[in-house]
Amino acid sequence: MKKFKLLFYAASVAVFLGSCTGKNGAPGATGPQGNANVQSAAFTVTSWGYNSPSYYVTLSVPALTASINSSGAVDVYMSFDNGTTWNTVPYDYYQAGGDYLATDYYTTGVVTVNWTYNVSTSTGSDPNSVFSTSTQIKVVCVAPSIIKANPNVNWKNYNEVQRTFNLKD
Repeated sequence: MKKFKLLFYAASVAVFLGSCTGKNGAPGATGPQGNANVQSAAFTVTSWGYNSPSYYVTLSVPALTASINSSGAVDVYMSFDNGTTWNTVPYDYYQAGGDYLATDYYTTGVVTVNWTYNVSTSTGSDPNSVFSTSTQIKVVCVAPSIIKANPNVNWKNYNEVQRTFNLKD
């Protein structure tokens, strides 16, 4: 009988508290628009490593998850003019006497960008020396569902990707 009274009392309290009503508070402020399925990371590279035949930089990108690594997209962009122009990697830079090729490879959480001079008689120079400025790099990680839902996005154009998904610099 004690258990029944205790159970009856607990149920009564739950019904009583659950039926309480009151004034609703004022609506909260509208939060910023964004997209959790498209994330970007920005880097300013002031120093490049060298491992013949390439200069390289390794970037930590926590947004590059195992899911994105296996079936999403990772887009890398480089700027040599403080973000005025964004070049999609892979990127060829031609100059008299030879040219450079920027490439990237990635795995979960990490992106490595290589900068290789194509003339075997010289190592060339790192991008900061070639362009006399620090290199800006953007990495955009895209969930698989977003790629399918946005077939008309030009993923090679950083400005379009930024506008489409409201990415913040």
